[in-house]
Amino acid sequence: MKATHEGSFIMEITNSGVSTTRESQCPQFICAGNLTKRYDEERGEYEPWDEYDQQITAYLVLVDTKGNDLFNIENIGKAVGWDGISFKELGTMDLVGTEVLVRIAENDYNDKITLQVAGIDNKDADPIQGLRVMGTEELDDLDKQYKRNKTKPQSTRNKPPQGKAKNPPKNPSTKGRKATPAKPPVTEGKTPPKNTAKAGPKEPPVPPKNRAVKEEPAMTETPEESTGREAITNKVDCWKAVNAVKGEKFSDDQLLKAWDDGILAIGDEDGYDAEDWDSLFEFVASTVGSF
Repeated sequence: MKATHEGSFIMEITNSGVSTTRESQCPQFICAGNLTKRYDEERGEYEPWDEYDQQITAYLVLVDTKGNDLFNIENIGKAVGWDGISFKELGTMDLVGTEVLVRIAENDYNDKITLQVAGIDNKDADPIQGLRVMGTEELDDLDKQYKRNKTKPQSTRNKPPQGKAKNPPKNPSTKGRKATPAKPPVTEGKTPPKNTAKAGPKEPPVPPKNRAVKEEPAMTETPEESTGREAITNKVDCWKAVNAVKGEKFSDDQLLKAWDDGILAIGDEDGYDAEDWDSLFEFVASTVGSF
């Protein structure tokens, strides 16, 4: 089952790797895992969450299009012990079973609200995170990079207000998606394996309407923005795509195992939409892909 709540969680990693984003080809760290604990802000402590059998996959961009390191590098380093230098080292680290702190927040993309991992940190980090802002030296570099004009604009302090102020928009709530069972695929030579994910997890509590903390948005891209391939919208597309990118050194059995691991990490495939099939492709490709 996919995550249903915002907030800070302890996640136990089940699979991880490094790939590139779709359009900009920037390196990104992908990790999937089970949510085992959720931080209760009112009580100030973690509560068990593994009974709900929820999973989520994080897509964390490491470097921008100009080659500048992003905040994610520092946080991933603290979370999994990476030195922040070699992408190969990060992509080949055995992180299965590693516990990390993930912050889950709403993401509004193409008029569709979903939950995504907004940040990652060491499991012992403060679950209530403040704003991540730049220091003086970083701000100086930012001014130089964008050549900001030192001429100050004319003050408007004494000017009368123009019209009535508008109220801020209401915070949207995540809407559940109607599950659409995938049709059995017909492919050349190979067919997708049957789902081996566990069914029947306990239903989690209803997400609260008022949230005390709104997490800082992460420097991430959605799966729709991530590589230059055709869109993946169903099981057949996904299976063809992972077979197309499978590296020669990987066997069919390894591909099947990565497929099953991805389904266990994302949730029961009977309720997958296009975004879920794309996430499954990213998961499998990061494990047995040729790149």
